[in-house]
Amino acid sequence: MKYKCLLLFSGGLDSMISAKILEEEGVKVTPICFESFFFSSKQANPCIDCHLMMIKEAGKIMKKEGFDFIATGEVLGQRPMSQNANALKIIDKWSGLDGLIVRPLSAKLLPPTILGSGKYSISGKSREMQLKLAKKFKIKNYPSPAGGCILTDINYGKNIKRLMDIYPSFGENDILILRCLLR
Repeated sequence: MKYKCLLLFSGGLDSMISAKILEEEGVKVTPICFESFFFSSKQANPCIDCHLMMIKEAGKIMKKEGFDFIATGEVLGQRPMSQNANALKIIDKWSGLDGLIVRPLSAKLLPPTILGSGKYSISGKSREMQLKLAKKFKIKNYPSPAGGCILTDINYGKNIKRLMDIYPSFGENDILILRCLLR
């Protein structure tokens, strides 16, 4: 049986390689991109809460559109706070999609999923294996790794909350203006 998956696609190298790995395994891959006022650029690095929200939304689409599973370009240990084994387990459990979230780059290091145990055991911040796979899959144009999400800056997060408390009408346009001012 040929599987169909919905791939959370950031546009980065890890997402590109994940798509190629899945296609090589005979999976029909459909990329999905999420946009937020906080990470709408190529520099996206959502934390657990934002990532869980994206997984849940992708899960709704998966069920509605008849996909078999969700895939991501996550690498175990690449982001110590949000891509550690415990955080990934929490996302799997809280999303209600346990076993249906495939992380091809680190699959051998994680519990088996709908596709089994996978071929790759990439972990940590080194990009050495990803660069080898990029060469193998002839991926030449890809962006530099992303920086952190602006909401993880403790002062920025506090100030946004304060603004929302003080000005009930604070909304999307205000956030866009702040992003422009802080560049």
